[in-house]
Amino acid sequence: MAKLFLVRHASTIWAGTGRYQGFSDVPLNQEGLEQGEKLGKRLLGEKFTAVYSSDLQRAHRTAQLIVSPRNPTPVITTTPDIRELNFGDFDGQVSQEVTAKAPDSAEIWWGRNVTRPFPGGESLQDLSDRVQRFLKKYVPAGEGDSILIVAHTGAVAIMTCLLLGIGIDHWWRFKTDNTALGIIETFPGGAVLKLFNDCRHLDPV
Repeated sequence: MAKLFLVRHASTIWAGTGRYQGFSDVPLNQEGLEQGEKLGKRLLGEKFTAVYSSDLQRAHRTAQLIVSPRNPTPVITTTPDIRELNFGDFDGQVSQEVTAKAPDSAEIWWGRNVTRPFPGGESLQDLSDRVQRFLKKYVPAGEGDSILIVAHTGAVAIMTCLLLGIGIDHWWRFKTDNTALGIIETFPGGAVLKLFNDCRHLDPV
């Protein structure tokens, strides 16, 4: 059995604006820095055999905050394969603008058309292909491995679908909050979802 820790990046400077972040490389805000530190404290006892993150700074910085308490100079492998969905022309725009310009984009959000891309961007199938490439390259995990993966809402959702053998048209069912933790255990015959969207480290109680 191998254990995969799936984490969505911490809060960014665009928090609360409703902007599509996509490939936009926006940094964490102060709240995000604190969220990452809290998750790092929660996972302090975990011994990760590998750490991967998206190459966008909001994910990479989150990964640093998680693993730096045990190692000031952590080894983190970054890859564009687990970036957020590329919203193309809509990157950086607020959701109301996108809805007004492309009211039928709901087909993508609700998984009704996984091959339709955002204008100038990607489709869900494109995102799935990237994530699948990442899994094949980096996550043929061995017995006893514990792997930390810090990515984005879309990538985490698609990865969960792929690992559990669920169609990617169900991606919207897997919502994640900032620094939400998910755990999937993998076996030769499949995978088991042990935890998802857990944010207890952010609870002041």
